[in-house]
Amino acid sequence: MNKKTFKYLEISGAAVTFIIWFVLHHINSFDSGHLLNLFFGSANNSVWESIKLYLLAFLVWSAIEFCWILPKFKTFVVIKTFLVYAMGILYCIVITLLQVLGVTVSGIFESACILIFSIIIYILSYYFLMKDPDISYFFVPCLFMLLLFSVSYICFTPYPLKIPVFYDFQNNIYGIIPINFDRGAIFLDSLYGN
Repeated sequence: MNKKTFKYLEISGAAVTFIIWFVLHHINSFDSGHLLNLFFGSANNSVWESIKLYLLAFLVWSAIEFCWILPKFKTFVVIKTFLVYAMGILYCIVITLLQVLGVTVSGIFESACILIFSIIIYILSYYFLMKDPDISYFFVPCLFMLLLFSVSYICFTPYPLKIPVFYDFQNNIYGIIPINFDRGAIFLDSLYGN
């Protein structure tokens, strides 16, 4: 693995992942009438919606990065999975704690947190992958964690748990914002209606 190429990929990864997150987070503002926006966009302004989009962007960039540098597969998957879960948990704790304490979390603050956490996660990724630790025995649990994320991604958007991580403090709701739900229904009706 070329260290210089990998270093540039990690640096650009922080920026690209942030840009993908930003676009996905605000895609409903651009075009709210399409069903794909409901699946890949932010359903509301909850912590879960922000973090699931970041995790999706991170996984996409990790796949691109893997194809480019071809590191040891199991080590790569373990390190990336561990770091993305650590970032997700840390972000959820920080933002949810602030919201529960009554602090209004603005879009700028949220974006700054995502960008800072993104830079940190890619620095740690570079550091751990350059050390090349033998942690392949965590591969199966990490595959399970990735599967768990996939199931959570699909299930928790329309049917969120009633906990603060899934609560949209701006709109005072859990789950999909009703107007977006109606737009998705109209779109489906136009596709499959008579």
